[in-house]
Amino acid sequence: MHIIDPRRLGFALGATLAVLQLACAVVMALVPRDAALHFANALVHGIDFGPVLTWDKTWAQTLTGTFCVFVFGWLLGATIAAFYNLTGPRRPPATPRGTAHPPGTVSDKP
Repeated sequence: MHIIDPRRLGFALGATLAVLQLACAVVMALVPRDAALHFANALVHGIDFGPVLTWDKTWAQTLTGTFCVFVFGWLLGATIAAFYNLTGPRRPPATPRGTAHPPGTVSDKP
């Protein structure tokens, strides 16, 4: 089993979600309201997002939301990595090339 660095997975997931959040904000700003609403409804099998979606958000609100999504993604990724690392069997320490035993298991001194 490999070990996953929680910080790296957290950053990767947070950054991915933040990019998706910004892309969604750009699409919402460029596409007509009816087309965006139709697309959003289609993503969730017809649930009506009409009453929920707002169109008067400022870019400051969008950037704040993107930062929050990044933090949430970082926490989610770090938590997934931590649980992954806690479960499953551990790999035995690797034996360096040219030695017959892992370091620290047999004394090299006579």
